[in-house]
Amino acid sequence: MIRRISPKILLTLFTALLLGLQAQAQSDKVRGADPFDFWVDHLPYNSFYHIAALDDRTFAATENSLLIVHQGEYERLSRINGLTGSNITALASDENSQTVWIGYANGRLDIWENGAIKSIVDIVETPSYTGLKQINDFAFYSGKAYVATDFGVVEFDIATRLAGRTLLLGANFSTIPIQSFDISPNGTLCAYSPSNVSNFYFGDINTSLPNWTQRPYQLFPDNSNPDHITYFPIEERFIFACDDLTSGTYTLAIGEAGGNWSVEPYSSPFQSAAGWQGIQDLQVIGNYLIVTRDFNVFLRQSTAKNTFSDSLNISNALFALGVLSPTAATMLADQSIHIANLRSGLLRVNTNGTTSRYHPSSPYSASAFKLQAYGNGHNGSYSNPGGDGGPAFGGVMLLPGALNEIWTKAYLNEGPSFYKGQEWTFKETTALYGVNDIVDAAFTMVGTGASTLYLSSWGKGIVHLEGTADPTYLEDTIALYNTTNTDGALKGVSGSASDLRTGGLTFDDDGTLWGVQSLVSTPLFSRDTEGNWASYSLSPGADGVALKDIVHHDGMLFIQSRTNGIYGYRIFDGTKRNLSTGIGSGDLPSDHVLSMAIDHDGELWIGTDEGLVVLYSPSNLFDGVNADARPILFEEDGVVQKLLGETPITAIVVDGANQKWIGTRGAGLFLIGADGLSTHQHFTAENSPLLSNNIQSLAIDPTSGEVVIATELGVIGYRGTATPGYLGLYPELLVYPNPIRPGYEGPILAQGCPENAQIKITDVSGGLVYETVAEGGQMRWDGINHHGKKAASGVYLIYVSDDLGEITAMGKVLIVR
Repeated sequence: MIRRISPKILLTLFTALLLGLQAQAQSDKVRGADPFDFWVDHLPYNSFYHIAALDDRTFAATENSLLIVHQGEYERLSRINGLTGSNITALASDENSQTVWIGYANGRLDIWENGAIKSIVDIVETPSYTGLKQINDFAFYSGKAYVATDFGVVEFDIATRLAGRTLLLGANFSTIPIQSFDISPNGTLCAYSPSNVSNFYFGDINTSLPNWTQRPYQLFPDNSNPDHITYFPIEERFIFACDDLTSGTYTLAIGEAGGNWSVEPYSSPFQSAAGWQGIQDLQVIGNYLIVTRDFNVFLRQSTAKNTFSDSLNISNALFALGVLSPTAATMLADQSIHIANLRSGLLRVNTNGTTSRYHPSSPYSASAFKLQAYGNGHNGSYSNPGGDGGPAFGGVMLLPGALNEIWTKAYLNEGPSFYKGQEWTFKETTALYGVNDIVDAAFTMVGTGASTLYLSSWGKGIVHLEGTADPTYLEDTIALYNTTNTDGALKGVSGSASDLRTGGLTFDDDGTLWGVQSLVSTPLFSRDTEGNWASYSLSPGADGVALKDIVHHDGMLFIQSRTNGIYGYRIFDGTKRNLSTGIGSGDLPSDHVLSMAIDHDGELWIGTDEGLVVLYSPSNLFDGVNADARPILFEEDGVVQKLLGETPITAIVVDGANQKWIGTRGAGLFLIGADGLSTHQHFTAENSPLLSNNIQSLAIDPTSGEVVIATELGVIGYRGTATPGYLGLYPELLVYPNPIRPGYEGPILAQGCPENAQIKITDVSGGLVYETVAEGGQMRWDGINHHGKKAASGVYLIYVSDDLGEITAMGKVLIVR
């Protein structure tokens, strides 16, 4: 059924739409948001390791992304929207060419110029120097960029981006790694290699084949590891940092006088690091030397050698406790100082002493052991308590964890991050009894808004929080459950109370919490709504082994072990079973199970280190009938093959259309059809912005349908077309991007549809423009009419109904060509 809208109502809707779009545009401007894209940047933007200035712009690099700050606004760059690599290892700017150079661990180079990124692949693609291509440092001289690598220095013409000479500084022009270097205005190159612990290398790069000479850099016999070499033109000498076993870290200088090169301490207060501070970075900007130390930043202006004006000491006194943790600093044309920090973003100190901070919304770090969705999106019965007024409720929790393949803890002291409404928040472990290695979570909320969150720590037990909000805002920390207060249900390994290895958590339909713990006699435990604890043994062989994840479905629990397949437990009668290799025993391709998921048909999808199988009737496991899992077979070119072959399957998540998103080790991310017989997408680091081909965990945001993807390099999101089917509680569609601006070529998506809904799109006069069918709970429209041409500028109305016409929803979108 299609509802007719009066012209007066249409005018009101159109005016409200324009006002809303203006407000959204302003919000995007403040937050540095980009136009809608399929891929979403969830890289951490609170720890920066490299920084460079170019006029009134600051470039700060994290491990895998770049933040550009200009006149108080910022832009985020990653593989999604410009960068071509991951693992940034070097960053520098060249004022003469107005370029910024970005180097990666694999030898790739990106060059920023006038807002665009261009890539150089000469180093990464050369067949020579395998394993020695990491970019370590940059220097610029006479229209050339010089790039230090683990095999030597490569010269590039800045204007043409063409590679020139490869300078090998080792004996007889052999390869050696260059850690740090710089070039003087007359072309003298000074470089340090960890292959030569006693000397710098000097050479004249104006000659076609420089003759490399060695000169000692040591002021004392135990000076070591010189770094951050930079040439200070006004003093006509190279400045560098050098560790000393008895005095901390020195700032030293090496220069030529009367034909002799000599080393001396740099003038106080830079001579040594008080309190054993280390020097993190040195930069020369004009007449200023900027020294970044562990706990402060020094600046000193020099008018000639050893002739200074007063120094500027930027210390913790300017900031809240723990904010200043500098890694590098630079100065802009207006003499404001930008400081890259660990865990606290990018700081700006103005000439009048005022400060500001750039800290884009992002996860706390790149650590992501598990992603866990919570809430029911548009299908929830409780209005969003977060204060944004929207009806949808839910998001994704990021549990940092730190377990490796053999499930060994790493004492990672990071709390969980929460993704909701396209914003990230973080909870400190100080509010969570100081637990570390958080590996799983279970969250529940009732219609009144009362909510409960449990966090599982591999080592210290389970944290219990309650409140009237989603997990982002929970403040009432109720208890830390361990061996002392759970009636013996939680047990330490070999009786050690300090080694309590709790893993996966889940709720059953009655609100009882279920979880698993490793290497104890009763690995399964529960806590009911009255607070009563209990523990249970599992099928023979489960006691005393490592258990990780747990899934509940229809009164059944399925538990992932590290080496013994899957253990099953039926709640109402305590029946215990085991799925393992071998016909009649489960027929898993391997006992090393890496992932599990229950789909909308009640089928258990199982990922192992040797491929994917499906247990089509999980209840058979407990009823004494055949419970062997089966691979998905398909025929291609007359050959029957297994879906994904023997690829290790590390993560499985089911979307609203019952499609399966499957993460792998080494082969990227797959989207396959509901029955597994068709592959709709295959994303890799080579054909998409995917950060890595090694997927650690997956979750789907129930409010937006965004697939959140965890890799060992961090988290990224993909906005697909299938979200949870809409149940009709709130008949408003969420349409994005909105408006459609000139030049946009992507799809228009609408969320809030019934599953497989009928979609009709009309103009404001009611004329039919296009019709389609939703995938899951989401519509996709490419902005064309039923003639296949682009829809003209204007407001378009989107009407939605299910097969019976009983549930309707409406949305609108403005297209500007």
